Amino acid sequence: MNLTQEQVKGIIGWLESHWGPDKKCPYCDNTKWLVSDKLFELSQLRGQFPTEIVRMPVATVTCTNCGNTVLVNTVITKIDGLEGGQK
Repeated sequence: MNLTQEQVKGIIGWLESHWGPDKKCPYCDNTKWLVSDKLFELSQLRGQFPTEIVRMPVATVTCTNCGNTVLVNTVITKIDGLEGGQK
């Protein structure tokens, strides 16, 4: 799913309020991050032949120096259009 500019700005605002303005990458100490304009999902598979799949929507936040990528659960951010996980 593509994110709107408003949603990306919302994620950036959420990160600034929770991480602070100069969050350092734990691997290279860089303070510049890139928020993707794509929404991804993590899926939990249950059993050998899963009949139920639990999905978690995540935004990717990537260090612009070393590529370390952090996943942010968008349900927690409470940004319009990104609040629903799916079972």
